[in-house]
Amino acid sequence: MLSDSDGERYGAITALYNCRDDNLMAEISDYRYKHQKIIRTSIQRSITWNKHLEIFIVLGSSREIKALVNLDCEERD
Repeated sequence: MLSDSDGERYGAITALYNCRDDNLMAEISDYRYKHQKIIRTSIQRSITWNKHLEIFIVLGSSREIKALVNLDCEERD
C-alpha cells in the first residue's frame, strides 16, 4: 500500500490490456500524456496477438502516483 507521507517515491505499475480496443488505446495514451511528469519510462511487450503488457516506471509523490494507479475509475463508469 502506498503511504500518504511526503517525499518522492519510485514505483513500477503494470498493465495488461487488449491492444485491439481503439478506445482503450486512446485512454492509455491520454493517461501517458496526463501523467508524463511522473512516468519516467514505459516498456511495452506483446503477450498474444491482442494482449499487451506495459510496465510504467514512475517517480513522484504518493498523491501523484495514486492518481495514476486509480486511473480515475469514476470517469470510466
